[in-house]
Amino acid sequence: MAPLPWWAVVLLQFGQGCILYLALCPQPPMPPPPAPPAPPDADALWKDGWAAAIDTFGLCTLAERGELHFDINANAFVGCDGRAWSKLAFCCAPERPSAPLLSLQPMSASEHPNALLVSWTSPAERGSPVVSFSLYLVRGEASTELEAREGETSVLGEIVCEGYQLSCTVKALNTSIPHMLWLVAHSPGGSSQPSPAVTLLPAPLPISLTATDNGDCSFGPDDTLTLSFNAPTNRPLAESNRDGASDGATAELALEADAVATILGFSTKVGPMRGKWDALGTKLTLWPEPVAANPEPTVDIFLAEVRVRLKPEGRVVVPPPGFSLAADRWSPPLTVAGCFVDGFEVGMLRWFAESADPESYHISIGTDHRRTGSRALRMEGGNGGQFDGLSAHLPTAVYEPRGLSCWVRSTVAANVGYLALGGPSLHEAVVFFHLRPTGQAGLLSAKGYFLGGNYSVDRWLHVAVALDWSHRTADLMLDGSLVASGVGFVSGAADARMIHIFNSDKGVVWWDDFVVY
Repeated sequence: MAPLPWWAVVLLQFGQGCILYLALCPQPPMPPPPAPPAPPDADALWKDGWAAAIDTFGLCTLAERGELHFDINANAFVGCDGRAWSKLAFCCAPERPSAPLLSLQPMSASEHPNALLVSWTSPAERGSPVVSFSLYLVRGEASTELEAREGETSVLGEIVCEGYQLSCTVKALNTSIPHMLWLVAHSPGGSSQPSPAVTLLPAPLPISLTATDNGDCSFGPDDTLTLSFNAPTNRPLAESNRDGASDGATAELALEADAVATILGFSTKVGPMRGKWDALGTKLTLWPEPVAANPEPTVDIFLAEVRVRLKPEGRVVVPPPGFSLAADRWSPPLTVAGCFVDGFEVGMLRWFAESADPESYHISIGTDHRRTGSRALRMEGGNGGQFDGLSAHLPTAVYEPRGLSCWVRSTVAANVGYLALGGPSLHEAVVFFHLRPTGQAGLLSAKGYFLGGNYSVDRWLHVAVALDWSHRTADLMLDGSLVASGVGFVSGAADARMIHIFNSDKGVVWWDDFVVY
C-alpha cells in the first residue's frame, strides 16, 4: 500500500485533534428556540391612558375625570371621547378658565349702540380637547352677594352665548344695574369649574341738572348748567383739546362744542354749548358758546325745563379699573335755584287744584295754542268764586320775588285770567291781576282801583309785574309797555309763597311761560 501524501497526513491529524477537543472541553449550551408569542395585553391602552392622566396632566379628581363604561353594542369599554379602549378613557375636564375680558363693541360694528363684547382664551386641555364654551350672565344682583356664592352652579345665571368661538356680543343690557359673567369650558372629559366672575358695573347715572342764574331767571351768556352724576366718569373727549391752551390741567378738562354735541342730546333745541369736566368727572359744567349776531332763535331752556340725554356714542363710562357700558339715560328736568319757571314743556302739571269740586275746571296741557315751545296750559271753567283754580308753591328763595311774568290768552271777554301772588285769599295776596269783560287787563290796588291796559280776545298777552318790597308797590307791563306803576300791594302780607290762577266767569284761558324771580 503506497504511503499517504504529506498534506493528507496533516489534515487527518487536525481532524482527530478537533474531535478530541470537542469531546473533552465543555461547550456553552445552544440558545433555546423562541417562545410562542404571548396573548395581547387587553389593558395596555387603558394603562397608557391612566399613565398619561397622572404623568402629563396630574391626577384628576373623580369629579373631573371622564368615566370609563362598558358599551354593550361595541362589546368594549368606552372612554370619555366615545372611542373603545381610548387613551382618553380617564381624560380630565379642562382647567378653570381665566375671567372673561370686557370691552365696548365698536359703534360701527353693531346695530345696537351699546353692545358688550366679551372675549376669552381657551383653558389648558387635560387629556381631551375643549369643544365648546358657555358664557353665563346674572343681572342686577349685588356683586358681593354673587362673589360670596361664586362657583355654585345654581347662581351661574342664564346662558347668553354657547359655542366654540372665543368671543361673544351681548346686547340689550340694562345700563343702570350691575351684571356678572362667568365662563365654563366643555370637553369630552367633562366641564370645567366656572371661571372667576367679572363684574359689569352700572353706567354713570345723571342725577341732577341745575342752573346757575345771573338773577333774571332767563338762560343767557352769563348762566351755566351743571350736570351731576352719581359716580365718577372717564371724562370722555376731554383730552382732545390740549392744543392751544396755556393751562394743561384746564385744557385737559375742557370740551369744545362739537365734543359736547357728541356726548349730550337736549330735549329741546339749544345753541352750541361748551363744557368742562371737574377733576373726578362727577360734574360737567356747560355754558353757551358765543354766537354771531342774529342767531337762530331757540326756546329759553329754563322755561323748557330742558333735560339732557347721555348718548351711548359719547362713551361716558366708569373710570378704570372698573368697567361699565356707556351711559344712555336722561337727566331729571332742569332746576333753577331762586326761580320758579314753568313752560309746561315736560307735560306734567306741577300745580295743585284748590277747589273741592273736581268738576269746576277742566285742566289739560295741550298743543293747540302755545306761545313758545310745544305745550301750554289750558284752563276751562269758572263758577263765580276766587282762588278755586290751580296754585303752585314758590321756592324759598323767592318768597319776596322781585318780579313775575307769563303769557295769557282768553277765548272770551270776561272776568277770567286771574293771577294772584301770595296767600289763598285776597286778604293774603300782594298782587292781584285779571282780565275784564270790558277788554281791560290790570292790577287791583290796595285802595280798590283797577289799573292797567287793554287785551284782545284770542291773542296772546305778555304780562310782567315788577315788585318793590321796600315801598310795597308793583309796576305792570303789558306786551312790553308800562301801563301802571306804583300800584300798592293789595294786602299787608309779609311774603308771597304761592301763585294762583283761576276764572270767575266761565271761559277758556291758556297760560304759558311762568317766571317768578
